[in-house]
Amino acid sequence: MYLKEILRYYKYLAIPTLVTIIVIFYIYTKDTKQINTPESKVVNGVVYENINTSVKTNLSDANKIRNEEVQTQIRILDNNNIITVLSAREATTDKEQSIGLMYVKTLGIYQSELFISPQPIIQSFWMAHTLIPLDILYINSNMNISQIVKATPCIGQYCRIYFSNTDAKYVLEVNPLVISRYNISTQDRIQI
Repeated sequence: MYLKEILRYYKYLAIPTLVTIIVIFYIYTKDTKQINTPESKVVNGVVYENINTSVKTNLSDANKIRNEEVQTQIRILDNNNIITVLSAREATTDKEQSIGLMYVKTLGIYQSELFISPQPIIQSFWMAHTLIPLDILYINSNMNISQIVKATPCIGQYCRIYFSNTDAKYVLEVNPLVISRYNISTQDRIQI
């Protein structure tokens, strides 16, 4: 008898339940990017992005955007003693951050690119159309260097994505010679 009551009301619940499932599925998949699609792939736990479907900027556009970036000075400190001072371009807009150092053929030892996020997040950077090796410094909101990653140029179809291990508010891309010459480590901090 109880089963008959449930089945009688089931016809009224079936359609709303189905609609709810479809809406939840749509919302969940709308903003999530599938791994191992033509846009990206995972090899040995490392994520690679397809530059043919992701990069929308050419050399001319990149240079125009880069020339609009604000210049600033970055001090790298060890126990409040200045190790070195770098000249940095500040990439704060989405366009500036998307091009970074793409197409740059040389980067002086005291030149860098500073990426500033509105809030600390897990950062992800790649080297699509980046012609030079870079060291990527992930920096937390306390201005401490939390991670240093050696990134290699990428001119192939798929470029590796370099993720931060923890939330970072700032990211500084530098010439690798800076790290080796001044022994910069995760014990150091920056000052803008």
